[in-house]
Parts: sequence; C-alpha cells; structure tokens
Amino acid sequence: MMNILYKEKEIDFVTLKKRIGISDGGLQSHFRYLEKDNLVTVRKEFSGRKPHTVYSITEKGKEEFTKLRERLFEVLK
Repeated sequence: MMNILYKEKEIDFVTLKKRIGISDGGLQSHFRYLEKDNLVTVRKEFSGRKPHTVYSITEKGKEEFTKLRERLFEVLK
C-alpha cells in the first residue's frame, strides 16, 4: 500500500483495493494504523450521492517509507 501511495501520491479506496486484492475491512484496518501514525491522510467526499475515499501519503510517510526501503536494500545486498 505504501509503495503505491509513494509512487502515486494519492489513490481512491476502490482502485487501491482492486490493485492489492484486499477486503474492504482489511484495507480500512491497515489505514487506521497508518493514519494514526500520521503516515497517510484520508479524505472523504461524495461523488454524486456515493461516498468517495481518497488516501494520500504524508511527508512523514514518505520519509519513513524511504528509510524502510533503504534498510531492505541493505539486507538484500
């Protein structure tokens, strides 16, 4: 999820769910923790009468993801 957000900056709930193949509840659960740690933001709006949720990565999220990626690359060397 973070890799997708890092690359795309923001993505809507339905698109992200389809891309990673996760249930609605699973996706919401993961994002609750990410939002709590200020790694992502959640914007809820309406498109017509339908709710539309958009997730964005924060600056802190970008920094933390970059650190994690660098550590993973070090381990894989």
